[in-house]
Amino acid sequence: MLILDKSRNVFLAILGLGLGANTALATPVDPDADSSANAPLVAASAEPVPPQSSPLVSSRDSSPAQPDSVSGNPINEIHFLGTGELGRLLGLPAESALRIGGVAVGNVTPQLGGGEQSSVFNNAGFAALGASLDLEKTIGWNGAKIGVAGLQYNVQPVNSNAGSVQGINSVAAVGPNNRTELYNYLFVQNLFGDQIQFMAGKLIPTINFGNAAAQDPTATEVSYGVPALTGLNYTPAFVVPTMLGRIPGYPDSALGFQLTVSPDFLGDRTYLSAGIYDGRLGAEGVWTGLVSPSLSGPLFSIAQIGGAWRHGERHAPGQFFIGAWRQAGPLIAGSLTEDFAYGIYGQVSQRLINFRYGKDSSGLNVFLQAGWSPSITNLINSSIGAGLTVWSPFASRPRDSYGLGVSWARLNDRTDAGFGFNSSELMIQAYGQFHMIGNIFLQPTLTTLPLVGLGNATAASTSATIQLTALF
Repeated sequence: MLILDKSRNVFLAILGLGLGANTALATPVDPDADSSANAPLVAASAEPVPPQSSPLVSSRDSSPAQPDSVSGNPINEIHFLGTGELGRLLGLPAESALRIGGVAVGNVTPQLGGGEQSSVFNNAGFAALGASLDLEKTIGWNGAKIGVAGLQYNVQPVNSNAGSVQGINSVAAVGPNNRTELYNYLFVQNLFGDQIQFMAGKLIPTINFGNAAAQDPTATEVSYGVPALTGLNYTPAFVVPTMLGRIPGYPDSALGFQLTVSPDFLGDRTYLSAGIYDGRLGAEGVWTGLVSPSLSGPLFSIAQIGGAWRHGERHAPGQFFIGAWRQAGPLIAGSLTEDFAYGIYGQVSQRLINFRYGKDSSGLNVFLQAGWSPSITNLINSSIGAGLTVWSPFASRPRDSYGLGVSWARLNDRTDAGFGFNSSELMIQAYGQFHMIGNIFLQPTLTTLPLVGLGNATAASTSATIQLTALF
């Protein structure tokens, strides 16, 4: 009950801000809101917006005060938090170099049957506040920006109770269930007309690498607009399952450096990103969000290439990415050891239908993702997943969305690895995301695991989640 009270109190306090900050529906767009390479909050504007020179790497693109929809866990999607409405409430003008915003998510999950523990209720929630400063506006430093954010995180073991290794609920990550931490701090430098972007600091690599929820980064016109590619709340929507336990991310950010290149001669829809980070999480199980940052230990490195296109007379957007990662060691699992681990992954997505072409961003998209790693100490050795998202099928509900996802994983069930896993896990999730008021969304979700991953789970698992998300 103590965990529940903490999460509820934090969430309700922030929720009040979210409600109060968004009662005026005509709030102007914040020109300093972040829409980094994979920002999910870029919604279609009322009029077409000319494409920018390199939208894949711009840290100055506009992001609306009122996104069309949000991902199932927005903190997994954005480096600079929220919509900036909190700063405007505090008196900052929309054109201010200083931007203050945040995001709060809270959910409750009854375990309806099966799993490790049935007929239990688990809650999970967080509140994050962040500030960023445009150095170009303040001191004339071209293309530079700094940011910092704090996180309050309180969860219960919803994923293990469901018998899931992949994670039915991305809000409830592994590690200490209650924490207050300096979540991230970063410096961003854009160069050569946004053809190059450099990031340094305490970063969240899963925002830019292997993120299935990332929208089409070239969606700048009303007929092309694709909000968050999916609202699925399960963890594979944000972390390719074969990278679980290796790549740093929410809530365990890590010190590192990241470079994204999108040269004009390749067109404005192709990019290459690479990063190197503190790898103690993946090698030693150190919760890097809670300890002093360091690069003196084992490192995690990753590279990804991606691109986007528009297909047919209605310019239906699609995108792809492929990547490879390496975790330095030594790595230990049970009685097994290896010097390092590596893997590859990829994803492709395509819009199939535009419901009201030229009028709004309604439509239907599909995506397919996969990952593989031969590591004998990995949690998961291969995975494949797919999803379908429907945005605004009803014109009277323009900010609602619905989706379905499935993720299968081949688990490391070697007895000498000591994980205690079954051979595989199959997860199916369906959700509806409903716009309530301002930037607040309600999302009921149903998840079933016909094949549970944890070896001591009693039977196929069924869970229901009700989630409330507020951006401010």
